[in-house]
Amino acid sequence: MPLAVATALLAGCSALEVQKPTIEQTQAARIGPQEAPFRTITGFSSALRCMDNMFIDYGVRDVSMLVEDILDQTKKVNAGTRDMLITSVSDMTRRSRAIRVNAFGKDASNVISFLASAQRQSAYDVIPQFDIKGSVSQFDENVIRNQKDFGIGFSPFINLGIAKDAASSILGLDLSVLTTEDMSVLPGITSRNSVVILKSGRGIDGDAAYHKFGVNYSMTFAKSEGQSQALRGLVELAAIELMGKLTKTPYWRCLGASPETSEEVKLEMADWYYAMAASRVELIGWFQNQMRQRAFYDGPVDGQFNPAIDEAISNYRGALGLSREAVLDEAFFKAYLGADHNKIPPPPQPARLADAKAKAALTLRLASTQTRFTRGEAISLTLKPSSDA
Repeated sequence: MPLAVATALLAGCSALEVQKPTIEQTQAARIGPQEAPFRTITGFSSALRCMDNMFIDYGVRDVSMLVEDILDQTKKVNAGTRDMLITSVSDMTRRSRAIRVNAFGKDASNVISFLASAQRQSAYDVIPQFDIKGSVSQFDENVIRNQKDFGIGFSPFINLGIAKDAASSILGLDLSVLTTEDMSVLPGITSRNSVVILKSGRGIDGDAAYHKFGVNYSMTFAKSEGQSQALRGLVELAAIELMGKLTKTPYWRCLGASPETSEEVKLEMADWYYAMAASRVELIGWFQNQMRQRAFYDGPVDGQFNPAIDEAISNYRGALGLSREAVLDEAFFKAYLGADHNKIPPPPQPARLADAKAKAALTLRLASTQTRFTRGEAISLTLKPSSDA
């Protein structure tokens, strides 16, 4: 009898259909994820576009750079950090085309081989001015961890429990800019930022026992902020900071900061001024370029004072409510970085250098009224400027 029952049960099991459901489920899985792919939008997406407009406003152009492989020194965040940085700079220059990133590297072997086969060297005609290097330098996991739980039991019949926990980790990124002229790090052109990644969870569990029959129940929920997405935010912040410092544009505006509310911004502005003032040519050249951008000056950008740039500086200082004197002091520099230049109308004509020919035109005059000469006859000439020096 027992053998007959077992045989009947096995016969019933053989009738169970598994192939058809498997095929149907496979067809359903081929459709792909229920959620459609989406474009990554971070908290710095609008700041990147803001920087693009600021490059246009401040006349930033023709900046070229390389990007080194940005390695994960912590070995805990496996992400394409270099590609994130290249994408960030690309998003930052949609309109301005201010910065050109050279993607030369280990992953450019195909294009390098193709150019070599085509005997083209044009890719190496422009030597990048700068180079970005750095790494994912920090990942401190479970820096803080809190857990709370509560349980109640009526032994041996029923036991109930609930638990909550939260933990935080810190992810850090360090980047610097080098000059390709001598591979030295540019002082102050660095970015070191970190972000706190939170992970939380809660769970409910219970069991009930009635003599020989038991029922168990448990439920858990965990939420963790993505490490790679947090790294992308760090990279975009670093790109804004590095490009702003390198080009001397007030990038903090795009991050919602101002010198009135941030002591760090004040120190940043002061650092820029004194670093440029140490080289008089750099400070004058920077303002010559800015005054040309504002249509207050039409002259050379050579880092040297001249009457036209003096006039332009005086006029712009007056427009900012400062004394009308041709002085490039720290007060003017800070006021210029904090001004809304769209509200300052340009003069009818920019300040120009007087025509050199008009200032020192020379005329040749004969000492006599004789107009015909024989070969070899001496001629007396008088060289006289049209105006006194």
